[in-house]
Amino acid sequence: MSDTAARIPEDIKTAMRAKDTTALNALRALKSALTNAAIEKGG
Repeated sequence: MSDTAARIPEDIKTAMRAKDTTALNALRALKSALTNAAIEKGG
């Protein structure tokens, strides 16, 4: 897992605590896109 991908969950928590909905939505979309790409790749 790349350093950036490993940092996303931390950033999501930070955005939740700050109630930053724009950042939270963007981070969730990014996490989903990375997950979907990993699934399409086969693992």
